[in-house]
Amino acid sequence: MVELLCPHCEEEIELDDDAVGEFACPHCDGEFEWGVEDELNSFMDEVDDGIIVNQPGQQYVPIQANAETNTIAIVAIVFAGLALMGALGGAWVPLFGLCNLLFVIPAVILAFMSRSQIQHIEGHKDAGMVKAGWIISLVSLVLTVLPQIFWLVYLFVFVGTGDIVADGWFDCGNGESVPEMFVNDGEWDCSNGADEN
Repeated sequence: MVELLCPHCEEEIELDDDAVGEFACPHCDGEFEWGVEDELNSFMDEVDDGIIVNQPGQQYVPIQANAETNTIAIVAIVFAGLALMGALGGAWVPLFGLCNLLFVIPAVILAFMSRSQIQHIEGHKDAGMVKAGWIISLVSLVLTVLPQIFWLVYLFVFVGTGDIVADGWFDCGNGESVPEMFVNDGEWDCSNGADEN
């Protein structure tokens, strides 16, 4: 026996365990349903449990109805977009490019996470967005790292070191000389920038 409360008068009613259908309350004559599942409730249960998709050559694969993959891909695209804009500044100012890594690294990690979540499912509804996030994050990574490599090569290979020579002149190391007062004044007077190192 199942004991339940009447939805109208809240009196206790006893029904058989296998009772299904519409019943009348013996206390208030109010009608109620028991054991009949609402179509909307059954649909929402299916959505909560995940939608089942049949893949050729595989058993049924549940695709969860939550938007986690989509959300991760969107966040990756936002971070990668910010990193792409920052990469332009990083090409001119090395420190700005290093700070841009704070956007690039999370973008690549998030894009990789969303990509690995749907990698085994063909035709996933978020596949295009995930692929876009992956490509944009990789492009922003390349455009952030390449200028930094250029700056490192430039600083350690091409910038010569000069010395103060007699009579108040500075030797740039490439055959040029500039007055000693031009050294470390914030402007490159030597063509190789040696007076500012």
